[in-house]
Amino acid sequence: MKIILASMGSEGDIKPMISLAGSLQESGHKPHMVVPLNGKEICETYHLSYHLINIDYRKRFQRLLSATFKERLAMRCEELMAQFIGLADVFKGADLVIGNTPQHAAVHVAEALNIPYYHSSVTVQALPSKDYPPPAITTAYSLSQNMPKWINQMQWWFFYTLLNRIGRDIINRQRKELGLEPVRRPQSKFKRFIVTVDKVIDTVPADVKVDYIQTDYWHLFEDTSMDQGLLAFIESGPPPVYFGLGSTPQETAEELTKILEEVVEDLGIRIILSKGWGCVGQNIPNGNIKVIEYSPHHKLFPLMSAVVHHGGSGTVHLGAWAGVPQLIVPQWADQYHHAQRVWNLEVGPRPILRNKLTAWKLKLAIQEAISNPNIAVRCDEVKRLVHKREEPSKILERLDI
Repeated sequence: MKIILASMGSEGDIKPMISLAGSLQESGHKPHMVVPLNGKEICETYHLSYHLINIDYRKRFQRLLSATFKERLAMRCEELMAQFIGLADVFKGADLVIGNTPQHAAVHVAEALNIPYYHSSVTVQALPSKDYPPPAITTAYSLSQNMPKWINQMQWWFFYTLLNRIGRDIINRQRKELGLEPVRRPQSKFKRFIVTVDKVIDTVPADVKVDYIQTDYWHLFEDTSMDQGLLAFIESGPPPVYFGLGSTPQETAEELTKILEEVVEDLGIRIILSKGWGCVGQNIPNGNIKVIEYSPHHKLFPLMSAVVHHGGSGTVHLGAWAGVPQLIVPQWADQYHHAQRVWNLEVGPRPILRNKLTAWKLKLAIQEAISNPNIAVRCDEVKRLVHKREEPSKILERLDI
């Protein structure tokens, strides 16, 4: 079958779809990727055919740091228009389209061409439930993840009202060009979901009403060797602590670097610091902090004493797969929900909000992560469960196509 995998977003959004594409290819299918500009390199690395959407999320996230609400609305409309360009030609002859959470055009193009469509998500929180707020609700962690169910329900109503309004005119203009009727609620077109979340990490609540299938997480275990200098650093002493905040931009990168230096000095530990898209750790002179651009997490994490990260779904799953304690420093969207899940699973200490992060709080949390025997036991238990995996391509047997 010709299968379109339409993935927008950062690496955490794109890599699971790359994993699915590889599995489909091995099973004899013909996957074709639709990705933003920042997904071009990884498609070429894995020799996958692709169509590019003229959006670069690395630049987009940086713009969001200083953007006003009006500017963010304009960026949203710009992204929607870009997603539609060229899709109808790309989709012709396809037997199935699978999009992901940041992709909003593919469902309409698939409808126009009468192609079965499924919407994939790397977080359970994409599905409306009274058990949690929408992922865009990023108020104080202690409040936003523990609201009464009726408040969560109200937040979902408000979230969808806003989401359906923003960009609706653009979507309906595109639907008209595709020969489709206009819609009042574009979000209602997302009817069938694939939730790529290991059930030991999270499960879909009972009150979710949409049609969904839950699978194991689609890990991309990259065939990339680790840097020899990095390996030498790891082997030169006790297991280090990993620190990385993924693709989330950092307004106070210098301040964060100073916090890490203080933690290293006071605890006598070593840290591997991933610069990420936030460019943390520029020109750091401390010999106990190894700054890296990137290293495959499935090879790196098992060598760590703990991992401190932003709470992206892929990083949470790889931390669980590696059986290593996790400390989450959530900053936005579904990271708050994942932070709550990691804490509830007892595979890490209580999360620390990014805007509340201090050297003192980080020191206490890292100490607990690496010395609490209960956390170590839970990490081993969860590791055994998540290692029981199914090939991503097996999902085709469960889809209605």
